[in-house]
Parts: sequence; structure tokens; C-alpha cells
Amino acid sequence: MMMHHKIVSIAFLSLFFTIVIVCSILQHSTGYKIHSNTQLHSTHNHINEQDWREFEDFREWKRSRNKFMNHRNNKKPLNNDDQFLDINNYVEHENSRVNWNYTDPPPSNNPALVGRYVVNQALWASVATISSHDGISSFPFVNVVAVSDGPLGNGTGVPYIYLTPLDFTAKDIEADSRVTFMMTLAQGLYCQQQMMDPIDPRCARIILSGRIKKIPKDKDEHEIAKSAVFNRHPTLINMPTDHDFFFAKLKIFFIAVLDNYGGAKIISNHDYFHPPA
Repeated sequence: MMMHHKIVSIAFLSLFFTIVIVCSILQHSTGYKIHSNTQLHSTHNHINEQDWREFEDFREWKRSRNKFMNHRNNKKPLNNDDQFLDINNYVEHENSRVNWNYTDPPPSNNPALVGRYVVNQALWASVATISSHDGISSFPFVNVVAVSDGPLGNGTGVPYIYLTPLDFTAKDIEADSRVTFMMTLAQGLYCQQQMMDPIDPRCARIILSGRIKKIPKDKDEHEIAKSAVFNRHPTLINMPTDHDFFFAKLKIFFIAVLDNYGGAKIISNHDYFHPPA
């Protein structure tokens, strides 16, 4: 009988200490979780505030730099289209067309020609704008636009696009016409056939920065843009008439080509529009 009582007492004590230990662990765990969530929330707020401070600092630096450059050069503000084109020595002529004799990209020792090849092959471009939308105003924004520089194998190098005012990109460029285009051979089959990943530097890409310029209907270039876009994108002919589509082009002032290891190559406008044969 005494043995039975001892066993019961030991079992009770074991259960008691087990409960105490479990409660202690749960209490410690709960406290840790509360502490962790608070710490994460505080860290998250700190990161957001820091990012915003850096972003505002960058914007202020850009404003100060533009004012300094305009004052130093005694130029008009950069948002003046004529001045913009003048200071960037923009070159664009119908005789800048290049006839292609390549089934594969041109050799990488001719980056201007490679860039022209990529633009001519492209059916679309990633376009980055400065957002004008509520909640993300002044943030970078990216979209896709149909693009064409002319007939396949005989392009001008000028990216023409067809936009509706209802589109994100059109709204952004109405407020700020500065954009950057990116086109890549990863759009087609070449890089796949060569077993190249889209980020492989040998899978050539081109980055073009400049301003979007609407093309008035009464200008001769309107027919050039219309032919370039509709010949490569025939379905766009049937866009709704009440969407007020319009033709536009990219006025280029910065060109970078990446087509091999060793980093991107900066191409002048002159070399881009008149690449060495």
C-alpha cells in the first residue's frame, strides 16, 4: 500500500514539474514573439524612412546638378526640346538606314552595328518612365511598348511607337517625356538556340535614353512612322478609333550596348546612326 502511495506521489510530482516547465517555455516563447514582431516592425519603419531620405536626397542632388549645369553652360532649361536636341548633338537622317547581311548578330568589335541590329530585330521594348500616378509619383515605372525602326533588315535606327493617351506610358510622358528603352535579342530565338540565358552578356541588348516626341499628322515623318509600325505590327491597324492613338519616336541622347563579357559599351549618336560597315 505504501509502495502504491509513493508511486502516485512521484507521478504527481513529475506531472507538476512538467507543467511548470512547459508554462515557463510558453511564457518565454510568447515574450520572444512579441519582442520579435515589435523589433521587426521598428526595423521595417526604419528602413522605409531611410529609403525615403535617400530618395529625397537624390532628387535634391539632381535638381541642384541641373541648375548648376544650365548656369555653367548658359543654356536654356533641359525641358526645352530644341535646346535638348542641340546640346546632345542629336543626329537622325533617312540616309542612316542600314541594310543587313547578317543572319546572326554582327561581331562584337562593332558595337554600334550590334546595337542597330538589336533595335531592328525588336518587336517590343521595355520602357521606363518617371511615374505620374497617384501613390508612386516620381518613382521609376516600367511598361512594354510595340516598337519598330522600319522594315526588318533595313531599319533607320529610330524607334517608332504607337500609343494611346489611356496607357500608363502615354500619361507619364505627358508629364515628363524622359524615358529609357531596353531591347534584347532574348525576344527572339537566337539566344535560345545558342543556349544563352537572357542575362548572358553575349545575348546582346541595347539601352536607349532620351525623350519621346509626338509626330504631328501633317509631317512627312508621320507616314514613315505609320509604315514602320504597321508593317511590323499589322494588328495595331485595328485599334479602336476612340482611343486616340498617336505615333511617336524616341529622341536618343544616350546609348549603351552589352553584347559580350567586359561590360557595356557607350555609343555616340553619330556612330549609332552611321555605324562602321
